[in-house]
Amino acid sequence: MLLAVALLWPLLAHGGHPLGRDLVFPPQQPLTWSAAGLADGSPRAVPLDAVVALLTTVIDGGALARILLLAILVLAAAGVMRSLPWVGPVGLLVAAGVAVWNPFVVERLALGQWALLTSYAALPWLVRAAAASADRTPRRLGALAPVVGWAALASLTPTGGLLALAVVTVQVVLRRKAAAMQLLAVLLLQAPWVVAGLVGSSATVSDPAGVAAFAPDTEGRFGTLVALLGLGGIWDAGSEPFSRTTVLAPVTALAVVVVLVLAGRGLHRRLVAPVTWWVLGIGGLSYALVLATGPGQAGLRVLVAHVPAAGLLRDAQKFLLPTALLVALAAGVAADLLVRLLARRVPDAVEVRLVLMVPAIVAPLLLLPDGARLVWQTVDPVRFPESSYAEVDRITSGSGRAVAMLPWRAYRRFSWGHGLTSSDPATRVLRAPTVVSDDLQVGSRLVRGEGALAGQIGDILERGGDARDLGALGIGWVVVYPDDPDAGTVDVDGLVPTYADSVLTLYAVPDSVPFAGPPLIARALLAAAYALVVVMLAAAVVRSSRQLRRQRR
Repeated sequence: MLLAVALLWPLLAHGGHPLGRDLVFPPQQPLTWSAAGLADGSPRAVPLDAVVALLTTVIDGGALARILLLAILVLAAAGVMRSLPWVGPVGLLVAAGVAVWNPFVVERLALGQWALLTSYAALPWLVRAAAASADRTPRRLGALAPVVGWAALASLTPTGGLLALAVVTVQVVLRRKAAAMQLLAVLLLQAPWVVAGLVGSSATVSDPAGVAAFAPDTEGRFGTLVALLGLGGIWDAGSEPFSRTTVLAPVTALAVVVVLVLAGRGLHRRLVAPVTWWVLGIGGLSYALVLATGPGQAGLRVLVAHVPAAGLLRDAQKFLLPTALLVALAAGVAADLLVRLLARRVPDAVEVRLVLMVPAIVAPLLLLPDGARLVWQTVDPVRFPESSYAEVDRITSGSGRAVAMLPWRAYRRFSWGHGLTSSDPATRVLRAPTVVSDDLQVGSRLVRGEGALAGQIGDILERGGDARDLGALGIGWVVVYPDDPDAGTVDVDGLVPTYADSVLTLYAVPDSVPFAGPPLIARALLAAAYALVVVMLAAAVVRSSRQLRRQRR
């Protein structure tokens, strides 16, 4: 708990709303078809955005961010501790500390990818639930309730859904009794993002250039093997702590190998579902290592260019998620072994044993002393200009036209922010369909996005067209950020100024055609997918409630 608070300290200590990198929580996010998954672009935040939109109808986004981020880290630590019931208090402290404070968690938080960590928090609980359910008869559907609940939490993003499927697939391979029902249930939980991808306007395949751009870091001083073994190696250099470039990187990699070797036998004998953990943990590490090689990237480029949704596999380092949890479990078991060894060697000197175990307890901090620095920059909240966006929303909502955000870029640096670039909050604030560039510049590589409308807008602007030309695409409004360094290059001749303040300027596009929103069949199919998930969760809650009442009797 203390390490979680330390990582999130600026967010917990200051008022305001997070606005850093991918971590964007406006005061309220409206529940629209775009939030549900029918936005222009790949449904990477489905059903997450819809869930956040529902939650912010009853709680401010800034308060929600504080609750969610802290709960995620605490839940991950609790799940690791719950998986080690035979380990003593020192081992549990070590396991929880490694689960919260490790390079994987730090780098993903620094990048603002908090949603991926919901899967991280859910995975230990899901593995236990899947193992317990798989030992029961297939007819006892009530045993599936915990699997459905934890798999739903893990599946808030498509990547988490893939990991949840991996957990139950291992049960199928092991021919456990109820594994087929588990697999079917978890497959059905993926319906929202699968349907959104099928009926939405985004391209079905991704840009193969993203394979090299999102490959594990190969530019580190000690090489990719050391980076990944040490649970780091993220593709974004701005999210890598400085200590990962020092001798602490190989020391961390060595520590990971040592604890896995020391704890391997104990984990395999006493851990619930050890095969699942080894397959996911070693499999995730192996996949990341393969994607750091030329042949591995070449193979994935072919896959990404031809197979829908294969773009989810481009960021290989994120699949270290189960590896980081496996290392946390191993660290706890290894620490417990050392405690027992010391108890045999110095049985009468409790104080000496405690002193000797202090380095193990604080090892996460010693190996990653600057873990909080980059995270603090990302989670540091800002004063959100709610009134500016609210006025734009009032004018544009219900107009039947879409809004384009200019200058045309994917990430912006706002003068009212804290200096970091962030994704545009307009897509999470405005009720009208809002389009931003989904092309991403990663170093010298440009990774094209999947949005059909965004691609058309980008083509017009790249050919030298001006904002007036966007009206033919259903763009009836253009927002220009005056604090953007390229704001002066936006050609607004012929546009009608409608609203302006120091934060943004809104223009109307004359003679724009109505925006063709998602067709009725697409909305109906996506609504049915969400309804299916809601029914499954409701059934799981009812089953769990009945089981709790029986236990109390």
